[in-house]
Amino acid sequence: MAAPTLPDAVAQLYAGPPADFVRSRDALVAAAKKAQDPDLAKQIKALRRPSAAAHLINRLSASGDLGELASLGERLRAAQSQLDASAMKTLGVERHQLIDDLTERACAEESTVTSAVQEQLRATFTAALADPQAGRAVESGALVTALSYSGFGEVDLSDALATPLTLLQGGRGEDAPDGDEAASDDDRRRTARQDAARRAAAARSAREQARLERAEDAVEAAQQAVDRAQARLDEARSAVRDAKATLQRAQADRRTAQERVAQAEQESEE
Repeated sequence: MAAPTLPDAVAQLYAGPPADFVRSRDALVAAAKKAQDPDLAKQIKALRRPSAAAHLINRLSASGDLGELASLGERLRAAQSQLDASAMKTLGVERHQLIDDLTERACAEESTVTSAVQEQLRATFTAALADPQAGRAVESGALVTALSYSGFGEVDLSDALATPLTLLQGGRGEDAPDGDEAASDDDRRRTARQDAARRAAAARSAREQARLERAEDAVEAAQQAVDRAQARLDEARSAVRDAKATLQRAQADRRTAQERVAQAEQESEE
């Protein structure tokens, strides 16, 4: 494995399945050490596994499904700054619809998502619409925890991201890349996220197939058990029919014997 950059490592780890997080992180740490970059190895080792809600949002980011957040957020903030009540009302409806839609998309590939996680998803999308910095954090694909918005001020992003946004975006200081180089870095990270998302989707598909096969095996075993039980029931019913027939013959023989005894007694009396 070639030595990754920190943004590349983050893109790969946070778009992949949480179950593989530690194993993948250890592999990236080993690659950084092999490349004799102990500082990078230390940075990657410090990356934290995302919460369930954060993972679902990171997966949406990797698949490019969060583009509407920034646009609607800008329009909402513009309407609020201009005190445009009509626009705020219209955009408020759009806001609720988008949050519902994104929450549904985030949960679409999961068999079970708890109500608590769904509420965290809604809270995070709400925060992203309210605060542009929170929106960039959500779109980064590197959330570790869900976000929340109190209704005023900035969203608290402390400990919410795998690493500072400036590092994820290639930096914004004097040493940061610009122009075509920055665009190339963005494309590379986007590709890395998409590749990781495809691997995660393939892993989920494999797990779903394995679950389906186990379920089919269980159904087949249950059907075989039912068939065996039905066979035993049929045998029991046949035995009952045979026993009834035997009983009926015995009762008939008894009646015949009783009639003969009665007839013999009658004849002896005469």
